[in-house]
Amino acid sequence: MQQVTDVRTRPRPVVLLVLDGWGLSPSWQSNAIVSTRTPTFDYLWKHYPHTVLQSFKLVASDEGVIRSSEIGHASIGSGRIVKDDLTELNLAIDNGQFFDNPTIQAAMDRARENGRAVHLIGLMSEGGIQGSLGHALALVKLAKQRGVTELWLHPITDGLDAEAHSAGSYLQTLEQHLKIEGVGTIGTLLGRSFAMNQDDNWEATLKAYKALMYGEGRTAPSAEAALQAAYANDFGDATLPPTVVVDQSSSEKFVRGRIQPGDVVISWNFRHDGIEQLVRACLDENVLRRFLVSRQAPLCKVAQFVSLTDYRFQLPSLVAAFPASQLTNTLPELIDAHGMFQLRIAEAIKYPHITYFFNGGRTEPFEHESRIIVPTKQVKNAAEYPQMNAAQITEQLERSVRARAHDFILVNLANVDTVAKTGDIVATATAVQVVDEAIRRIANVTIEAGGVLLVTADHGNAEQVRQQHTKGIRHTVAPLPLILVGQALKHDPALETVEKNDVVARMVRSSHTLADVAPTVLELLGIAKPSDMTGTSLLSDLSTR
Repeated sequence: MQQVTDVRTRPRPVVLLVLDGWGLSPSWQSNAIVSTRTPTFDYLWKHYPHTVLQSFKLVASDEGVIRSSEIGHASIGSGRIVKDDLTELNLAIDNGQFFDNPTIQAAMDRARENGRAVHLIGLMSEGGIQGSLGHALALVKLAKQRGVTELWLHPITDGLDAEAHSAGSYLQTLEQHLKIEGVGTIGTLLGRSFAMNQDDNWEATLKAYKALMYGEGRTAPSAEAALQAAYANDFGDATLPPTVVVDQSSSEKFVRGRIQPGDVVISWNFRHDGIEQLVRACLDENVLRRFLVSRQAPLCKVAQFVSLTDYRFQLPSLVAAFPASQLTNTLPELIDAHGMFQLRIAEAIKYPHITYFFNGGRTEPFEHESRIIVPTKQVKNAAEYPQMNAAQITEQLERSVRARAHDFILVNLANVDTVAKTGDIVATATAVQVVDEAIRRIANVTIEAGGVLLVTADHGNAEQVRQQHTKGIRHTVAPLPLILVGQALKHDPALETVEKNDVVARMVRSSHTLADVAPTVLELLGIAKPSDMTGTSLLSDLSTR
């Protein structure tokens, strides 16, 4: 295939299709992809140029997994491998930079000097998706270093990113650490379905809010007692009712551990979406007015509310200890700078992935960027509705391609990843089939329009369904596919070399990564790759017979 340098001859549009959670693995065990029929994917892999991409082996955790799905889209869009916030914060703790953070130090010093309390709140687990208990332990250590004497913790029990009844071991670790440091008391215990509700269920958020602000709700003499009482009443970690830890022998109605005006609050969640409703309830006076909350102790008057990372929304008193750095010279930025039109299509559940993360940390659209977001149907379990909105997304894409109004289109199909997280391999196989049919339609319409389709994935998941669900791991570091589809690109598979046909060998040996996708798209569009993109265009490799 010749390099595209003349804008009059370049393909239009270039469609980048991200199959969320579609990893490559030769194993049949718990592999929802190879255990079902995928006629379209198999045909494209056989008859069109393709290669294997490594995902995140270099930035995976010590357990060999990657817990943040966003960095896949960030790496694809930026043309460089991006580390997730969990990895970056762990590195900061390991090298000591965390304890020198001026924002956290100043907040703790201010509370100490004014005789106020410091409150730490976040997810108490090591699921690694929303928050890490290790970061809470580091904050306790830092509080001890800064001379904080009144330190209250409000751990959120998990049950989704970790096993349903695993809070006991995490709680034990936390309480042992508090004893070692000699500072810190657990004030409340909150189930994540209340403190981290993401479904606009403000009644649930209100219960967590009242426990934190007024000390209202269930009570227990200790965090352990709160946990055991919840289990005895058939609650799991995720659904544990907000419980206030109080001194049962005291006749005082005042609860010492509640958040009061002038206090400092630090959230150790490194992702914003889970805890956003609670933060908004605490800092935005208008949020809970519908519930006639008296706001006798409004958190908006705290000295400071510190988030470890950039929560990407602005509220009074909210500051980030480790602000996000916006990447420059990204794929969408370069497309826009050349006056080309781009479109994003996805379900609402993947909205941040194809916008904020793909744009390198930029929230607002580029001048020539359009977005089509299809609402995600609300179901109790994604396995109940494996088709999700793939058909609607495909229809939107078909209309957009036929309209020939865009030079570049990014589309995300979330089915495979979303359903695989349930651990239901049968439902995941159905999701795979739904996505395979969508690939067929997308490939056909792109070819008919004279465009080029790149099919890839952001991370693995469906190739190890049950292992993922059992271990509480949401994403894998499995190799990923990359297929180039276009009118003049189809070839005779008999011409493939032995090495090309040896997929397993290529999974092991391939040095290509997600960082190579952006440079490949740029070459297709006739745009020069900037020097700060570490990836390399794969057109020459893809076109080799």
